[in-house]
Amino acid sequence: MIFDQALLLGRRRDQARSGAFSFLRPHIVDTLREQVRLTGKAFGIALEVGATDARLAEALRQETIVEVIHLAALGAAPLGLRARCDQMLCVTDGLRLPFGEGLFDAIFVTRGLELVEDLPAFLGDVHAALKPDGRFFGIMLGAETFRAWRQSLQALEEKVSGGMRSRFHPQINWRAAGDLLSAAGFCDPVVLRESVTLAYGDLRALHRDLRLLEANNALCRPHRSALPRSLYLEAVALCREQFVNADGDFQGEVELLWLSGSRSA
Repeated sequence: MIFDQALLLGRRRDQARSGAFSFLRPHIVDTLREQVRLTGKAFGIALEVGATDARLAEALRQETIVEVIHLAALGAAPLGLRARCDQMLCVTDGLRLPFGEGLFDAIFVTRGLELVEDLPAFLGDVHAALKPDGRFFGIMLGAETFRAWRQSLQALEEKVSGGMRSRFHPQINWRAAGDLLSAAGFCDPVVLRESVTLAYGDLRALHRDLRLLEANNALCRPHRSALPRSLYLEAVALCREQFVNADGDFQGEVELLWLSGSRSA
């Protein structure tokens, strides 16, 4: 196992109870709505995997792009989501899709794709669950997400302790994402890259967003002891030298990979 599934499940249940999810959700909904609109197609039955609210379902139904959209939450259904969903709502572990073949005209995966244990098998499940000529839309964090901060910590830890610890899980670059789509059987695979620049008044806010994005450590058998305070302070000082903007805020880059592909007719 690559990822600690019990840890991920616990975190997702905590998020479901608190309602504290990714701040990028409105942007994800708006971008996917525009991507679907640009296809010029209407989709009868759709599925969203990783739903944290009903915003995408409501947006697509309002524009009559999608007639019916089912929701699949990861780990636990967020509070209030069931009451706002007039279609099927299920919970999946994010490892495999619990659906049969040829059920959906469109599938959206809006959360957790970079944390799937066996991504080729998962994408194969998505492909199989699509009807002929059905379309897949997905989003995942790319390998450039908070790279500068991660590299600063790793370099300092190697300097102090003589080796790097597993404090961040590996992420997929855009080329590998395209290869995975092709290997899963998707026609016309597309991977679009988007860089979002974020500014933080202090590093505690950055750490909060790492948790909300599920970009912090989720590896099996990682090094989970706290950073030595001296190392942390040195990393902060290095970030102040290299990654602070004119307003004195820490800057961080989040790379979003927008994936799409279709099942052959």
